[in-house]
Amino acid sequence: MKHIIFLILLFGSCSNLFGQGKLDQLRQKLLRAPVQEKVYLHLDNQCYFVGDTLWYKAYVTRADNLRPTNLSRILYVELVSSDGLVVERQTVDVTPTADGYACGSFALKDSLYSGYYEVRAYTRWMLNFAVTEHPYSRKDWEQFYNRQMAKDFFREYGTVYSRVVAVYSKPASAGDYGVKDMVPRPKQRADAIAPPKLTVAFYPEGGNLIAGCRARVAFEATNQVGECVAVRGRVNGKAVRTAHMGRGAFEVDVPDHGALTADFEWNGAHYSFDLPEIRKRGVSLRLKGNTVRAKLVDDTQRLYAMAVLCRGALKVFKPLAFKANGECVETVDASRLPTGVNNLVVFDEDGNVVADRLFFVNHHDYDEPNVRVGGLADIYDPFERGELSLRATPGVSSLSLSIRDASTDDPTYDSGNIMTDLLLSSELKGFVAHPDYYFEKNDAAHRQALDLLLLVQGWRRYDFREIVAAQPLRYRPEKVQTVEGCVYKNVSFDEVEPEEPQFWLQGIFGWTPARLEQEYKENKENKENKSASKDDQEQSVEFNNVASYLRALERIDYGSEASSGMSIDGKVPMASTPSHVASHGTSRGYSDDADRDRGMNRGSLRHEVMFNSELVLDQEIYALDTLTFHGGRFCFDVPPYFGDGILFMSAHKSNLSQKAQDRLNRKGALDEERWPEYYVKRDLFYPVFAKKYSWYQTHRAPVKGHAWEEKLDAADDSLPKVGKTLGNVEVRARRRRAKLGIDWSKPAYEYDTYELYNLATDYGLSFGKFNARRFPIQLGILLLGTYGSERMFNVDARMNDYMFYRSYNPVNSDSPYTKEANLKIVANRSNYAVYKDLFLKRQWKTRVYTDFELRNEDKPLEMSMKAADITFDFVTLPDDATRHSFRDRRIILHGFTEPREFYQPNYKDRPLPDTKDYRRMLYWNPNVKCDKNGEATIRFYNNAKTTKVKLSVAGICKNGKMIYNP
Repeated sequence: MKHIIFLILLFGSCSNLFGQGKLDQLRQKLLRAPVQEKVYLHLDNQCYFVGDTLWYKAYVTRADNLRPTNLSRILYVELVSSDGLVVERQTVDVTPTADGYACGSFALKDSLYSGYYEVRAYTRWMLNFAVTEHPYSRKDWEQFYNRQMAKDFFREYGTVYSRVVAVYSKPASAGDYGVKDMVPRPKQRADAIAPPKLTVAFYPEGGNLIAGCRARVAFEATNQVGECVAVRGRVNGKAVRTAHMGRGAFEVDVPDHGALTADFEWNGAHYSFDLPEIRKRGVSLRLKGNTVRAKLVDDTQRLYAMAVLCRGALKVFKPLAFKANGECVETVDASRLPTGVNNLVVFDEDGNVVADRLFFVNHHDYDEPNVRVGGLADIYDPFERGELSLRATPGVSSLSLSIRDASTDDPTYDSGNIMTDLLLSSELKGFVAHPDYYFEKNDAAHRQALDLLLLVQGWRRYDFREIVAAQPLRYRPEKVQTVEGCVYKNVSFDEVEPEEPQFWLQGIFGWTPARLEQEYKENKENKENKSASKDDQEQSVEFNNVASYLRALERIDYGSEASSGMSIDGKVPMASTPSHVASHGTSRGYSDDADRDRGMNRGSLRHEVMFNSELVLDQEIYALDTLTFHGGRFCFDVPPYFGDGILFMSAHKSNLSQKAQDRLNRKGALDEERWPEYYVKRDLFYPVFAKKYSWYQTHRAPVKGHAWEEKLDAADDSLPKVGKTLGNVEVRARRRRAKLGIDWSKPAYEYDTYELYNLATDYGLSFGKFNARRFPIQLGILLLGTYGSERMFNVDARMNDYMFYRSYNPVNSDSPYTKEANLKIVANRSNYAVYKDLFLKRQWKTRVYTDFELRNEDKPLEMSMKAADITFDFVTLPDDATRHSFRDRRIILHGFTEPREFYQPNYKDRPLPDTKDYRRMLYWNPNVKCDKNGEATIRFYNNAKTTKVKLSVAGICKNGKMIYNP
């Protein structure tokens, strides 16, 4: 008996030692966790007009200490439309000599629609963290070469910097900024108006409701558009209410069995919500002041530890000693923690997160702005010269400063600065409205509001599972521009023949009259040679000629299962019926591979090949010939350059003689109809999907004395305009019932067709050779993703003002283009006239028309099986001109964006009274140099009217101290 007891004690002691060893390993992994980066963009203004220039300075910092980064040297800055598509992408150099700073500008061209635009920025290193998967299904991934390419396409990144700004329509007359008009792009259908609805989300402190424990639960109440609302309710008979911005909290005893519900009254209606599911095991966590109270409900003998991290850096790590009743009390010494958001995490010995929450530590080192401005006048006369003295914290090397006309400012919920962003907003999920509110006072109300914000919008920017697993990161800190990708086996498909496109308007692909005639003859011969029973004769299909067979194909039930054959008019299909039915229309079958013009799940190369590249920069050519590695991979650095270069890429077998290589390079290189030896794909890492806007990002903050009102324009009785007006700002939309025709003069977007083809190829939608039969479908996925729909979208396409393509059966079509009209249009053009334009050498621009928005996939829109969801207008080069097109890859490779110089007039001699100066931005300098005392002098000239100005300053010292003005 004594031996048994001894063995039990020995086993328990060994288990504890083993568990303690695992906790020590966990601590070491947390200490070695990779350092993230943060980006902040200081913009010159807070709203813009079409025709303006948006100026920015980018600050790139290490996340752990907020000092200028020593990791990445390349930053990507993008201007993204209201719909979520990238308007322009810039590559800027963040060199160590500039202390992690970079600057640039976006010209808001007259061709842009007004709306709310997003400016986002990231380094390639930042894309390693907080990566999630955008929802997609089999009907989406099967369009790609393989599943990994689909997975790379459908990725979302949580650490990308984002800021939303209003871009208003160009003033009707120069300098008239009194009316701010925002006219969205034209659509065929009006957006549906959501009915009033209350939504309440619950967030238990620590992450979970644990049975038998007392829990503190935060909640947030929003209406149907995401605006926070004030509500009252009851939980377990106790009254609860919101405290700030629709957020509140309550305490509740969690039962061992059953569920918890909360009841609320709003807008005269009763709402009942279930609280999160109750867990039988886990750790309940409570933080009050510096005291941490944890309660363990678990019958396993595992060890636990508490960690506190600030911006990913481990600050505290200590084992937790739970008592017999499962309780544990610890203290957190806030004096050892930096100012900012800290993360309290409870781990088990296996590194699993069992409870966590965010809390804010404020040492009040940013209570007072650390830059002083002297000489700023209340009002400036027309053309008056201003001189300001700037004094910042000594040690700052450079500042960015803007002076703007304050009369056109918008009241906005985005009221933060570099300090509020790097310390608070960047650590939370989603948009933080009025971030400056949480720093304006240090009283109980503001502290409570901040704690509720952290409980509701807290998230795991730092994925502890990846840290514990010590998985290698996908991207390295980028020091120079790098091109990487992979070579794959080519995928063959039947070439488009001149007589084939005449059937594309009926959603029939891969067929020509000769093939149809052959198919018809085979059907007829099979029927004559077959002695069918009476039942079989009743189910057979008669085709009197090719036309009747084609009409039968048009009547295919596309909901039938392709694996069991097509059903034509509900009858048994003929033996020679095409074996492959595409998800869009009808395609001729293939003998060797039923899906060879679409992706399946193809793997990498079995044998390495020779990869060839040439980068053409003005008069210089940089060439590289190298053997691929790891199944076809290639990677190479490019020299730094401004502007654009031309990159040629190809691949061939590694055992080719030099003579064979020369012959390969010489013959057919300029012929896009030739087949390349291999599919060469460049890996693109840019984010594809745009985050949905918060309600607070697209609405102005309330201003005293102003109210929203509805305006009806009686000029158009059939389509009354609905405008929301705040003071002198108007947002116009149209209220209509019927679907309108397409306004061809106003496309939603316009792109270079060759560039779109390259993007489709590099994302894995096109397989190294232009396929006109599939190209419109590929573009639909490339530009609009999944549409948020369970079914594939319908595509129309036209070229040179005539429709030539439909991806669906148009019988009884709801489209404004009837079948008869389409056939008439095709009849007026020869087959060759259509065919000759189906090559990249003839293509110029692609115009896109759709009601769908990549940013708002969840927006309800009517989708018909017989109407187009997206229409492409392919514009060819005028006068039958052609441009160079290639057998192998030819890409416009964008280099660094050269910063422009901000124009500042000099009115040393007062100009004549009729001088026109409508500048809203009076002064912008992204690189104000301060002396050793942190001082600088600023000189500027006012515009042509009496002006009240607004000044904005941002900067970071080498020690991570942030510079900002109120």
